[in-house]
Amino acid sequence: EMKTPSAHADHPLLRRIRELADEAMLQDVDMIFESSSTILRASSFLFCLASPVLHRMLCAQHLAASTDTVRSSRRSSSESQRYQLKLDDVDVGTFIKTLDLWCGKEHCPEMALGELQQLAGVADRFQISEVVCAVEDTLVLQLCVEICGDLLPWSGRCGMQRLEAETLKLAAER
Repeated sequence: EMKTPSAHADHPLLRRIRELADEAMLQDVDMIFESSSTILRASSFLFCLASPVLHRMLCAQHLAASTDTVRSSRRSSSESQRYQLKLDDVDVGTFIKTLDLWCGKEHCPEMALGELQQLAGVADRFQISEVVCAVEDTLVLQLCVEICGDLLPWSGRCGMQRLEAETLKLAAER
């Protein structure tokens, strides 16, 4: 079982974010997951809070939209405020779980090691450090010799230096 630290989940700002996350009038971004033809509509502000990578992507979209005067003049004001981000190789379910953990929603049920690897990969790619830390904490607590070989190849790549060090230490002790 994995969850973010209670101090994180109980933070007043994150409680408010959870309340606003599904507010329809704030949803100004269509996140398009090309591999599954899925569209996730959400708030650009919340994406920017969660991820510096998404923030940069959205800023680039804003700059591109503001320089495209022909297209902007033909759109209504509500259409000109909607942005689209395309993610070619991101699993929508893993992305949503990552955001859920970031905003302190209830803990995820037990996950297989492969699912945790996917979650860590998405969190690392979008620099959502709170989720990377939660995955790392979960894996360090469940560390055993049987999974050391599975953890070593990717723990360092995902910025989990503590997990990598603990895994090497456990493997060396055995």
